[in-house]
Amino acid sequence: MVIIDAQKHKLDYTRSEEENGIKALKARYQGGPNRGASTLISKASSEKRVDERKYSKVNPETGEKVWVESGRTYEKNGKVHKYQTKSTWMAEEKDARNLSSGTPQEEIYADYANFMKSLANKARKEAYFIKPEKIDSSKKQLYSEEIDTLEKKLGEALKNAPKERSAQLYSASIVQQKKRKYKEEGKEYTKDDISKEAQRALTSGRIMYNAKMSGEKGSSIKITDKEWKAIEAGAISSNKLKQIIRYTDDDIIKKLSMPHDPNYISDSKKNVIKAMLDRGYTLKEVSDQTGVSVSTISNISKDNR
Repeated sequence: MVIIDAQKHKLDYTRSEEENGIKALKARYQGGPNRGASTLISKASSEKRVDERKYSKVNPETGEKVWVESGRTYEKNGKVHKYQTKSTWMAEEKDARNLSSGTPQEEIYADYANFMKSLANKARKEAYFIKPEKIDSSKKQLYSEEIDTLEKKLGEALKNAPKERSAQLYSASIVQQKKRKYKEEGKEYTKDDISKEAQRALTSGRIMYNAKMSGEKGSSIKITDKEWKAIEAGAISSNKLKQIIRYTDDDIIKKLSMPHDPNYISDSKKNVIKAMLDRGYTLKEVSDQTGVSVSTISNISKDNR
């Protein structure tokens, strides 16, 4: 807290660290004076460098992603190094328990993470064997109006795509300039600083190149409930549907595809709730951590008996 307010209130955080024995506390609770918290939750999104690669295909037996290394190298200080790319510890670990320190909270999170990993593998495996269905002419006729509006929206999105790319490139160039300036002036910059600068530059770039912005992707397709019914009925070809989804925000797709019952709780969330109850958490504690009402958790508890 001292470091957060240091610049604003002209606080001496190095002196505070010494007087409050922060290094000793870090050594006791985090394993060393220069180490951060080492839990499954902190490791999950922590950066991990892996050799540069690209997504190749899905393993039809397991549903796991198959990667192929690029093999690109560069020379530095007389040594040959492989190009690397950013990932996370959770993404690279097949079993989340390998990242856990063994606390009850981490074990619950590990169970949930492993369930989600297996669910993703199952979804990819099933998608691998799905063959596109032929469009029924009667459905095409029934949803002709929705098909027309979706095709118009897709056309606008495709026209907007080059403008959006130009705005993104402009934003990236501005961020690189800022980084160089910080370095030349000996200033430190945080990820938050760069993120804010990138967003400002992207907004300016979109205005400069007249790129229409709707959502995080700079997308311009908003699917209506009627249009989604046409998609579910199979009135849109698989190739066109891929393009439509590409230019639609993920949140919109999730909202349309998920059940509309406000009391609906996914099986994965139920499993987390049951695991917490089994480990002795009270209904109130489970409610606070999952955002599910106490009465609903109580009903799940009764079903679990």
